[in-house]
Amino acid sequence: MKKIVLLFTTLILSCALFAQNKTSVMPVLTYQTTQLEELKSSSYGGGLIFNNLWASDENPLDMKSFTVQFTYLLDNLKAKAVLDENKMFFHQMSLNGMYHSGKHDLAVFASARGNKPFSSMKGLSLGTTYIYRLFDNQKWAFNIGGGLFFTQIQIGNVTIHVIPLPIFSASYTNSFLTSSLSFMGAPSLSISLFNKSPLRFSAAVQMAGFTSISDLSGHASIRYYFLPDHPLLKILNVQLGVERTAKSYLITNEKNDVNSYGASNWGIYGAFDASVLTIKTGYLFEGNQIYNLKDAGKTGQGWYCSIQGIIPF
Repeated sequence: MKKIVLLFTTLILSCALFAQNKTSVMPVLTYQTTQLEELKSSSYGGGLIFNNLWASDENPLDMKSFTVQFTYLLDNLKAKAVLDENKMFFHQMSLNGMYHSGKHDLAVFASARGNKPFSSMKGLSLGTTYIYRLFDNQKWAFNIGGGLFFTQIQIGNVTIHVIPLPIFSASYTNSFLTSSLSFMGAPSLSISLFNKSPLRFSAAVQMAGFTSISDLSGHASIRYYFLPDHPLLKILNVQLGVERTAKSYLITNEKNDVNSYGASNWGIYGAFDASVLTIKTGYLFEGNQIYNLKDAGKTGQGWYCSIQGIIPF
């Protein structure tokens, strides 16, 4: 943990010393409580986003940027199916850095998660990716690239530590529709309709893993934008929708054996989104719990509430 914070601080100070143009720092705070019959959790944490934007010496119109983001989340989990009604604390932390210049994007990332996040390679992920903007105009955009992911994945009796993955993304935008398809590690698809209207439709689906259908999450919502033509407040909206949520945890016991636990639910939700402040609450129906890829019973039903705030300066 100390090494990640030290690296993050060093990157920010290095950029600040050489910054010539726009620099922004945005603290992010998050909190969520979930109260289901067989699964209860409280998550709280935050992060810091640093962004530096400057012009190229050769071409003032060619803007370059460097972004560093550090996040930390502490999840206090109580799941009767796997934890015998005992509470357990899970840590999730990540450090991401991205450099953009012209048609080129280079990113590096590191993350750790679990109740003992640095006790096993299974909870650690490192990687680097390169993306080239093959084509980009007002309607269409295509990106290609590749990445190397350093983690530990068990497939049968084979343990894989390095995973090379191709990267592809495409998007299409007009006055009525915005859509995107992305394969950046895990596939995702999103669509938005009636972009110029106060009343809009939005949907997204993504895979958090490849073990089962329980890795699938997403939402479909109707959104009402209060001031769609206002230059500053056009993001302000309320939402009503349906969703599928999925969470996963790594549990390390006293013998340093690593076990996997996951829970997924269908639900309905409402949200208020002002960009710098998002408040969301919903009701989740009976979902499934999975322990080491085996059924561990139902989650029960109940409600949740989440708050996220961003402080730009």
